[in-house]
This record gives sequence, C-alpha cells and structure tokens, in this order.
Amino acid sequence: MATDGDRPAARLVRSSPRVAFTVGLTAVTVLGATIRARSLGAALPYTVYYDEFGIVRPASRLLARGTWDPGFYWYPSLIIYLSAALAKAMSVLGVGGIRSDARATLASPHLEVVGPPELILSARLVVWTASTALITITGLLGRRLAGRRVGLLAAVLAATMPGLVARGSIAVGDTPGATFVALALLATAHLASTERTTRWSLVAGVATGLAFTSKYTPGLVGVAPLVVLAARTDRPLAGRFRLGALVAVSAVGTVLVTMPALVIRPRVVLSALGDLNRFYGRQPTTATYWSQLRDPNEIGTVVLALAALGVVVLLAAGRSRLTTVAALAFGALLGVALLRSGFRPVRNVLPLDPLIAVAAAAGVDGAARASRRVTGLPRVATDLAAVAVVAAVSVAWLTGPVTSIIEGRDVVDTRVRARELLAEHVRAGDRVLVADELAFLPSELARLGPDVEVEVRSQTEPLGDPSRYDFIVRGHLPDHPYAWAILPADRPTVGSFGGRPASCSRRDLAPGCPSQPAPKAWHQNRVLIVVVGPPAGG
Repeated sequence: MATDGDRPAARLVRSSPRVAFTVGLTAVTVLGATIRARSLGAALPYTVYYDEFGIVRPASRLLARGTWDPGFYWYPSLIIYLSAALAKAMSVLGVGGIRSDARATLASPHLEVVGPPELILSARLVVWTASTALITITGLLGRRLAGRRVGLLAAVLAATMPGLVARGSIAVGDTPGATFVALALLATAHLASTERTTRWSLVAGVATGLAFTSKYTPGLVGVAPLVVLAARTDRPLAGRFRLGALVAVSAVGTVLVTMPALVIRPRVVLSALGDLNRFYGRQPTTATYWSQLRDPNEIGTVVLALAALGVVVLLAAGRSRLTTVAALAFGALLGVALLRSGFRPVRNVLPLDPLIAVAAAAGVDGAARASRRVTGLPRVATDLAAVAVVAAVSVAWLTGPVTSIIEGRDVVDTRVRARELLAEHVRAGDRVLVADELAFLPSELARLGPDVEVEVRSQTEPLGDPSRYDFIVRGHLPDHPYAWAILPADRPTVGSFGGRPASCSRRDLAPGCPSQPAPKAWHQNRVLIVVVGPPAGG
C-alpha cells in the first residue's frame, strides 16, 4: 500500500517526461534564437536583403507622417505596424531614437534610404521574435501529432533549417507568416482530438488572420481547421457549423484589425494586389519550388525524403491522421495559388518548412520503431539512432549553409566604410560632394559634423570646377555620361571600396567594372565607392 510519502515521488516520476520535454524544447529554442540573433545587425544602418524595403519604408511613412496608412500594399500591414510600434517604443525608452530625417528620406528614390535607420533593427527584431516562436510552436505541433520525442526532433530541425535561419532575422513577412501557419495547425491538431473546441477554434481563426496580414498567401491555412471540423462527425452538425463560423469570424476580425485598409481603402489594396500579380507575371521563370527545396542551402533531399516517409507515418496513425490530411489540404491550396506564376522565389513556400520539420521527425521516429520491430533491437538503441540522424542533419546544416549565411551577413556596408574614412580626413569648413546615386543615408552624412558642408547631387550632372570641393565621393554609372570621372591628376584617391575586377583602375573606372544600380534598385552592401581627396599638398 502506498504511503503519503510515496505520492510526491510518484507524481514526480509521472511528470518527469513532461518536464524533460519542456526543458529540452526551451534549450533548442534558445539555440535557434542565438543562431538567428547573430545577423540582426547585418549591414546596419542599411538593408541587407532586397525585400526589407517593403517593410521598413512603409513603417517609416507611419512614423514620419503619424498616419495609420502604410501607403504600400504589396505586403500586408501587420509586420509594418509592429515594426513601427517597436521603433517608437525603443525611442521612448531611450534605446535608439527616431531621427529627424524620417520625412526627408521618404522622398528618396533609393529603396534602402529609410528613416529612422533604427527602424531596420526594429523590423528585424519583430521577425526574429516570430522565428524564435516558430521553433517552440513546431515542437509543440510535433508533440501533439506524434509524441514528445518527435516534438523535440522537429524543434531541432526547425532551429537549424537553413531556409528558416536565413529568413529568421531579416525584415520580411515570410517568417511571421510561417509562424502563424504553424500556430493555426497546432490549433487544428487540438480541434481534431479535444473537446475544448471553442478555445482552439478561436486560436485557429486568429492565427489564420495574422498569417494573412503577415504575407497574404499563408492565410490559406484557414482551410485546415475547417477540414477538421467538417470531418468531426462525432459532434453535432450544428455545433461544427458554429465552430466553423467562429474560425471564420475571428479570422476576418483579426484581418480587419491588423489591416484596416481592407475596409477603409479596399480599391487601393486591390489595385496594389493587381500590380503585384502583374509584377510576378513579368518576371522571368525561375527554378521550380521542388528543385529549390532540394538544395541543401534550403532543406535538402535527405530531409525531404524523411518528410515524405513521415507523412506516411502520420497518415497511418489515428491520432495524427486528420490533422495531417488538413495540413496537406493547406499545402495543396498554397501550391495551386503559387504555381500560377513562373516566378517562384523559394521564400513563398516558407510556411511549409515547419510542417516538413515535423514530418521529417516523424519519419525518423517511424523508421526507428520499424527497425525495432524487425531487428528486435532494444528501444534505447533505436531511439539513440533516431536522435543521431537528426543531430547529423543539424550539424551538417550548422557547419555548412548556416555558417555561410551568417558569414555572408557579417558585412559592413561600403557606404559606412566610406563615411568612416571621410570622418578621419575632413576638417571644419571642408566641402564634400557626394553622388546621390550612392544612396547615402542623410543621417550618416550628418555624422561628419555640423562644420562640414555636404552637397548631394546626381553624378550625371556636370562636375563644374572640382576645386570647389575638398572631397568627392563617386560611384560608377556606365549608362550615363561619367562627368565626375575626369579629375585633375593632382586629386588623389583617398580610398576605394567595393568589389571590382583587377582590370579596373583605382582612378579611372573602366566600362565593365562593377556598376552602380539605377534609382529604385537595391544597391546591395558592396557598391563601388571612390573617395577623391584634396589636391596634392592642399
């Protein structure tokens, strides 16, 4: 007969697997968050990825004009609002500041000229938070579908998957969209096997709405809870209809709260979506989504094969079958929406990555259980083998593509390097001429000091008398008259930044050298910059 003293010990034994799972999931989440955090400051105060402008410039508009209207609807509004709110909060708390050049930079034709520059970091922090949450949600989804071991293995894959890491700390809506998709599917998994359907119907609806206002197409995940509710024939039809209506109403309500322009300015939004669709239609055909996912820098063939096995395992298990069917319905619907265009950037299918992580973990676990039945090996041996497989995949990712991603973003923008060089050489009263096409941030040029006169104008304009300027900062414009290239021989080059072939001279930049993009094109972070100093002896 058990004594009272035995009961706490018994409860501890029963709770130990749950505690171990919680500790393990927390550790994996911290690991993934740390990996992603290393790229938060990449190239600041400039963008490090083309599509960051779609978040930070509309958010800059919100801060500069004190408006609710981002004025740009190729991307939905949720991440834009959150980024602007965080930047404002950081300013109030004294962490960074809202710079005075916010309004001025909105008029710039250059995509990466945004004000305040701190807004880029704020937007990345929003995405990083979502990416970190995605790891935890993936683990919880795996546990719900196939047990604690699968949940932990899925979380490890989500923490280290190159496609998720690459987009885990840049200002894009794809990652938050994937996070809310995973949350909606977690709610769907609960709807498939619990009586607390009202709560999870509400969660599924809200997550669907947030997925939509993160990046439109992930909102298609709303089909998943509806599939599950339709299939729950053990419940009354009226009850299922009520829950389905709750999913729909909560999703629509969330969308309207986080993107009010859909009600206030529906024609503007629809026009923007039409422009986006036409833009996709004009782009050259790219590689298939399948071929891109097979790239080890995204996921890789091995993990995809394990995921395919995992889908079979999940479909065969009663506890996960209905949710798996619902997730496949979402995947099919997403594929139909995306395959209409030949332009297929792999980021569009990022919402599938956490599902692939869960399926791959289930595949490894299923293979371990099958081998145990066939070979008679002890459970501990097959479990360790499953862990070893996932560990090997993660280590391969971390030491290969993930390392390359981090190192590729560990970059100081050449405009920052040029400004630092100028700061070392300019004196009070100096005049500096800067090519507008280089897209310097006004706040960066202001850091040269109030006693330094800085003039910014197009490099296509005639230079005039170069002696008026103590320093000239220029790039390379092969498509325009290169007026600033002809300088007196006594004007030395103080510094030159940016990659270029050895055939390019330091002074006279020949045609074919790395060229400066036109306005409204992303300048990247290694744009060619030449700083010309005062005449020799001047």
